[in-house]
Amino acid sequence: MPANGKLTKASESGEFGLTTIEKEIIALIVEGYTKKELMVKVGMGRQALRRRVCDICQRLGVENEFELVLFVQYHRLIELGGTDSYGARKLGKAAGV
Repeated sequence: MPANGKLTKASESGEFGLTTIEKEIIALIVEGYTKKELMVKVGMGRQALRRRVCDICQRLGVENEFELVLFVQYHRLIELGGTDSYGARKLGKAAGV
């Protein structure tokens, strides 16, 4: 929910005013991509990506990427890739699976 605790017209419709590239960045963050991997995947430099993520967080009323992931999951803004997602693969490797 936005920081002011009220739903806006954009949030009621599920849009939140996000662009296609912002939705892609959010999806990659949720899937567990690192900053370096994000930079390569979306073709942005470090500062441009950092600014974009900060803008996204500010627009959604969250303080950091952790809150962003929780917000995205709570509002079901993106469809998660399932068990074959990058984040799941990373967790599997870490667990030795």
